[in-house]
Amino acid sequence: MNEDNRQAVHFAVGVIAILIVAFVGFNTALVIFSALFLIGLCLANYKLLGGKVKFVDKFLQAFDREERIPAAGAMFYAAGILMILTYARSIEFAFGIIALQAAGDAFATVVGSRFQRGWKLPWNSEKTYPGMLAFIVTGSAAAWIFLPFQEAVVFGVILAIVETLPINLDDNLSVPIAALILKRGMGL
Repeated sequence: MNEDNRQAVHFAVGVIAILIVAFVGFNTALVIFSALFLIGLCLANYKLLGGKVKFVDKFLQAFDREERIPAAGAMFYAAGILMILTYARSIEFAFGIIALQAAGDAFATVVGSRFQRGWKLPWNSEKTYPGMLAFIVTGSAAAWIFLPFQEAVVFGVILAIVETLPINLDDNLSVPIAALILKRGMGL
């Protein structure tokens, strides 16, 4: 599995999610994403039970990390997008956070994986300063398409820190949860 390809898919999913909402409308998009999420859960369970679906197996082989639960990262990512779309008070904020996470997380992984030696974060040895900086820069730039510049940067910096925290929660969930809490705390 090529991690760069996996991150390209991560980025593309965020862009596609935004485009779907923009073209079919917010409520229809929520129904589509909910249905896709449930289908994904069913396929993951079917695979855990030993089932084979050629298309799904080939996709997982090409893009999934070796995990106990198939497509766990993808399911957490989908849940995070659903959470943002469900609880965001504005479409601009939802799009901004989806874009921030799509770009920030993808580029953080690609850049961070290339700078391992001597660049580790003191609070999380699996993350690097260049990766965190890539998250801030690309995530903030992507969010800025939808949010005011200062807000995009504030969210970029804080969510980059959240993404690096060594907590037992997938960053595809911790980042959207933190974004919603921060938005509410800032009264936005």
